[in-house]
Amino acid sequence: MSLEKFSIDLRALMDYKIFDNPKPIQVIIRCIQITPDSIDDSENIILDFFAGSATTAHAVLDLNKQANVNRKFILVQLPEKCDADSEALRRAIKPSPKSARNAFAA
Repeated sequence: MSLEKFSIDLRALMDYKIFDNPKPIQVIIRCIQITPDSIDDSENIILDFFAGSATTAHAVLDLNKQANVNRKFILVQLPEKCDADSEALRRAIKPSPKSARNAFAA
């Protein structure tokens, strides 16, 4: 899958352009597939320090479903400044104090 095709697919999925150069999911899937397996795939943890649109999470979940395993993933995204009129900022979800409280309710 070419980067251009993936950019078009991602734009169609999200209804707007998010990233100039998104990671193609097929490339991430292949990277996970060629890494050495542990004795039990459920022990594998995949780390993505540039999470962006969560392509790595998407790839891990797809592979888990295909192989009926339970790989885990950790996604990290450092904060980035957005222009005040940017589409990314406009579409960002800002939790309210009430929803944050509910997220930690037992």
